[in-house]
Amino acid sequence: MSEIQNHSILTKVLTATVVGFLVLVFAFHYSLRQQQEQQFQTHMKDSYSRLTSELESSINSHSDWMDTLLEQLRISGNTEQFSRAMRSGDREQLDVLSRKYFELLNVNNHVTHMYFLNQQRRVILRLHQPERFGDRIERYTTLKAEQSGHITSGIELGPLGTLSLRVVSPWFENGDRIGYVELGIELEDILTDIVQNNPFDVILTINKRELTKRNWQLGQQMLKRKGSWEQLDQSIVFFPFSGIANLAGSIAGEMDKPALSSKMVKIDGKCFGLKQQSFLDVSGKEIGQLILLMDVSEDHQESKSVLYWTMGLFLILVIGVALLLYLIINRTEKARDRAEARLRLASEAIAKTVDGIIITDDKGIILEVNGAFEKVTGFTRKEAVGNKPSMLQSGMHSEQFYRDMWASIVEHGQWQGRVVNRRKNGEEYPEHLSITAISDDQGVVKNYVGVFSDISEQESLQRQFFRAQRMESLATLVGGIAHEFNNMLAGMTGNLYLAMHETKDMPDTTEKLKTVDKLSFQAAEMIKQLLAFAEKGITRKESFSAQELLQGVLEHANLSVPENIKFSVSQPQETLMLMADKTQSQQVVLNLIKNAVDAVASTSHPEISVTCALYIADQAFHQKHEQVSGDRFLCISVTDNGCGIAQEDQEKIFEPFYSTKEVGEGTGLGLAMVKPFWWLTMTRWLLKQRGTFSPDSVIWCCLHLTVNRAWTCINSSTQILIWY
Repeated sequence: MSEIQNHSILTKVLTATVVGFLVLVFAFHYSLRQQQEQQFQTHMKDSYSRLTSELESSINSHSDWMDTLLEQLRISGNTEQFSRAMRSGDREQLDVLSRKYFELLNVNNHVTHMYFLNQQRRVILRLHQPERFGDRIERYTTLKAEQSGHITSGIELGPLGTLSLRVVSPWFENGDRIGYVELGIELEDILTDIVQNNPFDVILTINKRELTKRNWQLGQQMLKRKGSWEQLDQSIVFFPFSGIANLAGSIAGEMDKPALSSKMVKIDGKCFGLKQQSFLDVSGKEIGQLILLMDVSEDHQESKSVLYWTMGLFLILVIGVALLLYLIINRTEKARDRAEARLRLASEAIAKTVDGIIITDDKGIILEVNGAFEKVTGFTRKEAVGNKPSMLQSGMHSEQFYRDMWASIVEHGQWQGRVVNRRKNGEEYPEHLSITAISDDQGVVKNYVGVFSDISEQESLQRQFFRAQRMESLATLVGGIAHEFNNMLAGMTGNLYLAMHETKDMPDTTEKLKTVDKLSFQAAEMIKQLLAFAEKGITRKESFSAQELLQGVLEHANLSVPENIKFSVSQPQETLMLMADKTQSQQVVLNLIKNAVDAVASTSHPEISVTCALYIADQAFHQKHEQVSGDRFLCISVTDNGCGIAQEDQEKIFEPFYSTKEVGEGTGLGLAMVKPFWWLTMTRWLLKQRGTFSPDSVIWCCLHLTVNRAWTCINSSTQILIWY
């Protein structure tokens, strides 16, 4: 049963409640922060979508507008003059025809450049840079116009770091393409219009890998700008060229680390939302980052205020609940202490009782066991709890037995009696069991309590006592009869000797008298065994070696063991001395050999082996056999491959006059010649250790060196220990 803890359970509840509330506070705080973060991300996403939508719309509108300008140029009254000048490459004529038109577009519509290209895409005239001509244009829009034969537009990065919206239109004369006309407007102008009409700022960066430092610096000088190549590590700021560009240095680390989600950064004490995505040119190539930067300081401060007020109110609520719980716990603490003291007393009483206790619910599920239960059954509390008491059933009782038991419990509320159960190791043991039903105020059974005690030792002592009385009476009777019968046999054998001498001339009569004489000596041998059983024979202790013992056994065995049996003897190498009755010791081993001979009678290839060796008893041996003293034993094992000993006969093999052989083949005293009281006790213990029947048997006969004691074991499936 689990030990009752000294500290307060209610204090634990209070602590757990406060901790739970604190966890809830932090979870609530986290949830609010997540909600605010989600709102921030949504707001930035919507703003960025607005930026990209307006940028795309503005690019499309400017493209359409420049398409219209080029179309007007093609249908103007100077079309033939433009065509002749483009065919001949007359730069001056093209300049005269288009200069005013370009300047008008530049002033009114911010068109920054205008090209005339021949059929091979070589520049005939740059109106914005007339001094540069003759170079071949390899830009995507020009190549696309050449391939498709239609007007092409898109954002493109120039070699000097300019980023322009270009519209390229093929120029046809009589269906033949003779060149191209291109208009362009700086992306800066488009972005400026977007920023002026929205509550956010825009930063456009260009990857440095798309430019060379020298060309970019030349472009800056030409455009009279003061951009810094070193301001960012991986890119340069294209837009804007002043003002917010100074902020770019403060967030340079964030700008060089593109992210899918929006970020909040602090610049000069203000909070800004930052979201960026890759910026692609008309070919789909990533050339930089388009960054949205929005001042969210007011929104951020408002969110913090809401968070702090909410958390404050929630903490006040937690403190109020904790104080209420404290008052409740303080009022119930004394009652709890008294109940706990009573429970502790009951727990100690159950835990320290010598009887096993098992508590189940109304369905028979084990709820608790005590230490005595674990000691007796071998099952731990962990193994027992959650199981049913049927885990201990040995199978020795019928179903009717258990039905009667539960009928008594239902009718009277209790039952007690003797039950044979099984330990964890498989050993069966008797116990005195008392079961009581525990009911509530309404009389409904809630639990069952079983109290039991192991009565193995008491029953063993009782059996030993009864057997000792029975054997003492039997020995007295047998001894008296054997003594008187022995006297009669002495007179009979003497007269038989005289009769055979007088009838030596009568062969038939002499042969019959010899038969009677042989039977008389067999009867004398049986009387000798009866006297040994009755402990009235003559015992002569003497010192002899194991080799002498085996030599005597071997001489007799060679005469009694049939030739068809493979018989072998193994002797110890060292000399082992014993102090015992040599004749009785030999008789014990010879009886075992004789039993082995009978056991292999029906075996096709019978084998019997006798092995003699030194056995050193260990601590485990003495713990199991406390009655045996000493450590050195001579162990003689008799092994056969015969029929073995049946399970139902194992309990009876030491009973005097008990034999499984045919009538006339055995007296039943072979194993009953030495102290049967000890044999029976050890037999029951060892038979429980081994279990079922096996056809093979190994017999160990161990003689205590220098002390007149011995024990024997029948191994394989059966073990029997004998000592004297």
